[in-house]
Amino acid sequence: PRLPHLAECLNRTTMTCRLEALGFPHDSDDAAPRVQARLLAHKPGRRAVILYEIAGEARARLVGKTYRDDRAMRVVEWSRQLAAQFAERGAPVRVPQPLGLDRALKMSLSRWCGGRGENATNRLGPRFSKTAEILSALHDAVVGGLSPFTAEDECMIAARWSKLLRRFEARRADRAERLTERLIAWSRRLSPVPPRTIHRDFYEKQLIWAGRLAHLLDLDTLCAGDPALDIGNFMGNMLLDRASAGLSIRELPALADAFVADYRRTGGAVDSEHAGFYWAASLIRGGAIHSLRDATRAHVRSMWDMAESLLDGGIRVSQPRQSKKGAGR
Repeated sequence: PRLPHLAECLNRTTMTCRLEALGFPHDSDDAAPRVQARLLAHKPGRRAVILYEIAGEARARLVGKTYRDDRAMRVVEWSRQLAAQFAERGAPVRVPQPLGLDRALKMSLSRWCGGRGENATNRLGPRFSKTAEILSALHDAVVGGLSPFTAEDECMIAARWSKLLRRFEARRADRAERLTERLIAWSRRLSPVPPRTIHRDFYEKQLIWAGRLAHLLDLDTLCAGDPALDIGNFMGNMLLDRASAGLSIRELPALADAFVADYRRTGGAVDSEHAGFYWAASLIRGGAIHSLRDATRAHVRSMWDMAESLLDGGIRVSQPRQSKKGAGR
């Protein structure tokens, strides 16, 4: 009911006409629908992602994202702002090219990004450092109209997932709630930081690589907050990916230090304690989510064990090194 226009977005006849109206001809005199529509992702009641393939000589592939609110208009504007700033900076990142906006269907349209996603097996390759550079460029961008997101908001999300988990697995929910309570206590000790443009759902699959360049996906989650959130979320997802691929997770603290060092080297500024907090938050929330997923629930204990080590101070993200001159001062 909250996405009543979704049926139209998936209707071939409707979308053939609507895409033509937006300037995407199908190069055919045939009256039959020439647009194929395939649902790629669906968050019931919130949003849906649809792949459109337009047949004909000028074959095109477009991605439509439809929402229950007016977010599509904001996403198109955010994309344009980021595209200009990434190009000016010379950053190794692009955004999917915005092609149009269908206000009636609350849909943004962008060009399909060819390329491939990253995976856990090549974490130590050159793209590991490039990912840190991409985050630095994103956090340095100035985007208007972003909603604030705080450490308290992050704790509320973890608490909400723990509460949902209790409906299905009380024993696991007990541990999730204990960890969340400690996370809330940690959040109250954090010093305030100036808000920056952050992704808020950043992990390796949000980057589609084509050579040395990457396209950054899912800009609808952009907000103004702590850059450490994106770093922590990236590291939390790295544990799950490595464990799912049968790779060791023991070197994750060293990888976190290397990633933060690369981020700082490319101009990013992040507080080490904040990075640890958001890393723990990602693991706690992720553990509750994956407790409900058969394919990944076996890795929840490892996620929560590492979160507990972060909460205990057994794992710390390295502080930036001071030069001898700075240390003398």
